Amino acid sequence: MKYLITSAAVAIFLIPACLSAQNVTLDKAKLEPHQVSMEFVQQMEKKAVKVIKDSTVRLVDEPTFVKIKDIDFHDGTIEVKVLSKLLKNAPQLARGFIGIAFRINEDNSCYESIYIRPTNGRANDQVRRNHSIQYYCAIRIINSTVSGKTRRKNMSLTPTWI
Repeated sequence: MKYLITSAAVAIFLIPACLSAQNVTLDKAKLEPHQVSMEFVQQMEKKAVKVIKDSTVRLVDEPTFVKIKDIDFHDGTIEVKVLSKLLKNAPQLARGFIGIAFRINEDNSCYESIYIRPTNGRANDQVRRNHSIQYYCAIRIINSTVSGKTRRKNMSLTPTWI
């Protein structure tokens, strides 16, 4: 069984259609939003999860996704249907990012992701069209400073354009 996922803003989302012998259902108790809001909606006569990035998230490449709880998934195939719509108040440069985050650690500080930029894929500019799909790996390290304040140092491997 395959699921349809809708997004109205920058979101990195995780809903595999099939995990080897595991079946995943769209059950609120099994889904854990991280820096996003989520709601169940009907989209094209299918049950879907609508995900919107939390308005307090200001930085790029922050961990914004819905994680499936209690899944034992390592290497394999993730198959998903996605739909991305820009919010009515989206700025001109908005790209409508939607994607899949995987290999997410317990505290959500490290993960891999692949996402698409639907508006880039339809742009007249060839350079933007060339940047329609991206893979990246996010690694976040927490360091304490001498002043006692905690600062987060973000590290991201060089993105790969597909």
